[in-house]
Amino acid sequence: MGTPKQLILWQGQTLVRSVTEKLLKAGIYPIIAVVGADRKAIKNALAGLDIIVVKNPNWEEGISTSIRAGIAALPENTRAAIFSTSDQPFIPESLIRRLLANYIRTGAGIICPECKGELRNPVVFDKRYFVELNQLKGDKGGKALFKDHEINRIQWENEEDFRDIDTPADVQEIYGRSC
Repeated sequence: MGTPKQLILWQGQTLVRSVTEKLLKAGIYPIIAVVGADRKAIKNALAGLDIIVVKNPNWEEGISTSIRAGIAALPENTRAAIFSTSDQPFIPESLIRRLLANYIRTGAGIICPECKGELRNPVVFDKRYFVELNQLKGDKGGKALFKDHEINRIQWENEEDFRDIDTPADVQEIYGRSC
């Protein structure tokens, strides 16, 4: 990309700030922002928000290291965690609220949106899965647990809500998209 995805400007703010503010508005607390490369710039982009920024010195080893760093920073009384990425700015606050409401209502171990037959992010993991998440290695994320556990699926229709910003072409497209 030539620049950290988290710092791409969209609708007047960085992607990381946009996604973080949406999580805050949806009632996620505490928010643990795990940062690796460009830590200082990303931390500055999140300045003033009521969140915890955690350094991941092993970020180059893959997503599993960010998961471990995030879990380690959670308060001891945490019942569940929702894992979200900063490169999905179209995830609606209503989906986040629906995932949380489902967890509160069911206590399900893993809650995940499903769109067109595919499981997507963000994902809620009950604390009973934190040990398994901590055992992930390399570039394996939480989806590695899906094959061994029941998933409480939240049906979601709009595929565009799950759009990732991964390439310069994606960036050009979001600049032209009104939201």
